[in-house]
Amino acid sequence: MTLSWLERNPTTVAKLGEEDIRNQILIGLNATFEGQAAGEVFNGNGKTDILVREGGRNIFIAECKIWSGPKAVTEALDEQLLRYLVWRDTKAAFLLFIKEGNPSEIIRKAADRIREHPQCKRLLSSEENERHDFEFKATNDSSREIRLAFIPFVLPAPTPRH
Repeated sequence: MTLSWLERNPTTVAKLGEEDIRNQILIGLNATFEGQAAGEVFNGNGKTDILVREGGRNIFIAECKIWSGPKAVTEALDEQLLRYLVWRDTKAAFLLFIKEGNPSEIIRKAADRIREHPQCKRLLSSEENERHDFEFKATNDSSREIRLAFIPFVLPAPTPRH
């Protein structure tokens, strides 16, 4: 499933907050995963923004944030996403919505902050200004690996027509 439609509809998306954007993503995920995706679901030590379960097992967990600075990236990882993962969870995503500022600079800063995280083992792959995949070690088991996808979305306010 591609989520680039979010960026192609600035008039619709610009007025949406984090939860509303997440709900739009859930619509697409539920079309693909036949109702197995949910938002604000208890898992681990909190409620994750997006959780997809298939066959009683978590196959995808995501945290959504609107860019508010590099510190917010670390807080989202430490206080939310990594706390929501349980031992069996091995795939997670950090979805960053950029509504203002220089997108390339923001994406670089966010990716750097993720790479510098103490649980980050290495960068697996990177597409400039697109998806970045990292390998993290689990909080309570350093031999357990978590694949973390960082996926930025540029959602600026639409340019007024003349």
